[in-house]
Amino acid sequence: KISSLANAMLTSCTPPASAAGRGEGSIAAAEPTGAAGEHRSSSSSAGARRAEEQVWLQSVKENLEHFGDVDVFVDSSARDCACCLELMNTPYRIRPRKCGHVFHIECLLQSWTEGICPVCG
Repeated sequence: KISSLANAMLTSCTPPASAAGRGEGSIAAAEPTGAAGEHRSSSSSAGARRAEEQVWLQSVKENLEHFGDVDVFVDSSARDCACCLELMNTPYRIRPRKCGHVFHIECLLQSWTEGICPVCG
């Protein structure tokens, strides 16, 4: 059974491609390549990536918090996901409001059943 929370977010739970593969949410600073124009271009694209990530996060946050009793937040501290027990390499996190367990967004969506934390049962 897919919960209304998971069903609402099946297509938008993954961050934009610009965020993929970066550890702990660091947004890579533009590295100068020597030519002033190239540096400005890299800086502009980094700014565009940050803006895209912010739009994505706000959309995910609004949808998940509307359909489920959860908090979506950004935290870059080292922490293991309470579901898969792996180190979180993304700053995008989610926790049920009824407990303090913190998950990857994708992990909670896969195991969420109408307001029940997969760890608390």
